Amino acid sequence: MIAHLKSIYNPANVSHILSCLALTFFTLVPFIGTWEFSYDGLTVYLRQGHGYVVVNVAIFIGLCSAGLLIGGSLHNFARILLHRHHPILFIFPLLIALIAQLGLSETISHTTFYIVGLSSFLASITYTLIKGKKSISATLNYTNIKLWLTKKSCVNFIFFTLLFLCFVINNILEILNNDISFLQSFSLIIGRFALYAGIIGLLAFLTNLLLRSLPSGLKWLLWGTLGLLPILVIIDSFMTAIINRRLTDYINEFGELTIAKIKENLAASSEGIKNILYSHPDWLLLLLGFLLFTLVAALTHYCFTASKKWTKQFSLINITILLIAGLSIATSEQALGVLWKSRQQRQQEYQLLPFQTGIFAPQRGVGTYNIHFKRTSSIIDEQLESPKQPDIYFFMVESMRADTITPKITPFLAKFRNQSCQPLNVTWAGSNATHLSWFSTFHSAPPVFWRSTVNQQENNKHTAGSPTLKWLKNQGYNLEIRAVCDLTYNQFGLTNFGKQGQLAHLIDHCSEGSKYEQQGSLWDREVFAFSQLRSALLKNKEGGNFYFTALDSPHYNYYWHNDFDPPFKDYVDNTSFPMSPSKEELQRYINRYWNACAWVDYQINEFVTFLKANGRYDNSIIVITGDHGEEFKEHGKWFHCSTVYDEQIKVPILIKWPKSQIQQPEVSNASHLDIMPSIMAHIGASDATLNKLQGENLLAATDQHTVITTTNYAGTNGITMVMRRGNYAAYFSWPQYWLGKVPEQFSLESILENDVPLALSDPASNLFLLKKLFPDAFERFISDISVAE
Repeated sequence: MIAHLKSIYNPANVSHILSCLALTFFTLVPFIGTWEFSYDGLTVYLRQGHGYVVVNVAIFIGLCSAGLLIGGSLHNFARILLHRHHPILFIFPLLIALIAQLGLSETISHTTFYIVGLSSFLASITYTLIKGKKSISATLNYTNIKLWLTKKSCVNFIFFTLLFLCFVINNILEILNNDISFLQSFSLIIGRFALYAGIIGLLAFLTNLLLRSLPSGLKWLLWGTLGLLPILVIIDSFMTAIINRRLTDYINEFGELTIAKIKENLAASSEGIKNILYSHPDWLLLLLGFLLFTLVAALTHYCFTASKKWTKQFSLINITILLIAGLSIATSEQALGVLWKSRQQRQQEYQLLPFQTGIFAPQRGVGTYNIHFKRTSSIIDEQLESPKQPDIYFFMVESMRADTITPKITPFLAKFRNQSCQPLNVTWAGSNATHLSWFSTFHSAPPVFWRSTVNQQENNKHTAGSPTLKWLKNQGYNLEIRAVCDLTYNQFGLTNFGKQGQLAHLIDHCSEGSKYEQQGSLWDREVFAFSQLRSALLKNKEGGNFYFTALDSPHYNYYWHNDFDPPFKDYVDNTSFPMSPSKEELQRYINRYWNACAWVDYQINEFVTFLKANGRYDNSIIVITGDHGEEFKEHGKWFHCSTVYDEQIKVPILIKWPKSQIQQPEVSNASHLDIMPSIMAHIGASDATLNKLQGENLLAATDQHTVITTTNYAGTNGITMVMRRGNYAAYFSWPQYWLGKVPEQFSLESILENDVPLALSDPASNLFLLKKLFPDAFERFISDISVAE
């Protein structure tokens, strides 16, 4: 052991390590924005910025690898030309690192110091070449270069074979789980085998170069980083199979890669994960991550050691041939596919599978268009002289599908809808994600504007949240917000209720140390919320109150109170969500979800009974809706936040109006965007005010209108928007949807009539058809559209 440590930490090896680290730091300087130290740690701003987490990580690893390779190679070269203890091997790495650090100073010109560092770097190379000129010709000759390229060495054959199998199995599972013909599947599998052979060849080539240049003290970094790849591929396979979202997209949606952001996004997955993450300190999570990295490095190094003993070794020439052959065959498979595959088939492949060569990529959709989404005013200053002021009870239920409103699952809500509510035939969420649907509801605008609104409100000290709630406040309404979730997640509170909740008179939610958090379990928080709501109702005078309550029981893991007798007895206790459940097993998962919806039905029934007993029912407005739906393998996946298929966005919208509201027309399609304009219309809002919103007034509906759903969570099919009107639905996509930017272009993917795809032709004809089928969409949502060149 002592001898091993001495070999690592001898002067020559230390100078080798310094060279590698200094050059790595030097290569990273142009990529890094600024260092920012604060009480809770170090923040590093990267040039690619928010929403490009995977790209940032890939560039970071690439630059580190380049720095290690250059530093190690130059050190080895200098040792050959000079001697192993020459002072330059110590001086120049330290000088380069120092100058690179000075280049990050806010008070000194970055460019100037980077040029000085680069000049010093070139000077060190020049000095080395001049000093060792006698050795250059002996070192850089044809024989030595040929020997270097053809010399066989271990490339960790075992590890790279395992990684290759992980990649291929990941893709084969995805191919077999989709509706693809046998011939197309066969061609695809051959192409994927070749593509991953080329990728493995590239990784092996780079690994071989790094191993030859790295000092022994840094090789564990290489093995640890490489060893994470199979784990990431397995996680990606699991996520794609279960929730239809690639790991890369999921990480990009974090916005930034920090402990706080990782915990926030993972905690949103379920109450159980949230409890685990927030019951342990950050340092422990970091320690566990470091231990995992160390374990992975050890296992990968073990594979390398085992590969040395009993596998064939390879030269750089062998690896290069594998790389070129693999990528060539994969590209040829795609080129031949142009001749016999339809455009839809090729588009499906590019959406379905990662790592495409891109040379023969098909065009997006059946036409690409330049667009300008219409954004109405976010300021509504109308003040009515004598507005109606019914109490408004608004219940937002997490993950509640429209088809749960049945006499068997939710008996009270089914009766309530049929006997007390305005007839709304088919009702849609604004999105497949909670924060986006809340935005569409309270802003009466498509969720494409969510990110820009958040950015604007974060930089505006006087922001007042949603314009519709501000309008209610202007009419003298008392706004009380109760949520069993945390309203800081994805800026729920900021976006809708203003900074520090200044728009509402009361905001209670499950923040750290709050009364709701102290209740413990989710179902107890819901019981507490209803208790607080009843107390407020008795304390406040009748009329002029807006009570918003967010309930979470139907969210995965699907909950209900211990004292509640669930109607469906055959349900799963442990929700592990298998990839290929039997019909009976799947039904047991659905039963658990139905029980959670039944628990919500029970609570709302009790509350409505309380309203009636206290004479507060007849003159009230009651709104009950789901923020989005939930998929149970209807399209092969689970959960939500992955597609805009009906199961994830068709939600109940139940609106009970006061007795005084006689006109309650039947509406064929309605959405979240329509709720607040309809409430405002009942209270007395003018047409000029309602025209500033993009939803429809359901109380004045005389014809079909277009409903729109957009998302930042498009899964593997890439569909980001759907417009519906009557029997027609049009599906659209745009790239980099996870950024949440308002797109300036989108592609039409398909138009369906009664779920049957229409035959579409050229982009101009398709645009004409869109305007014919969805005429009001180009008045309310899209102000300008043209065919992209």
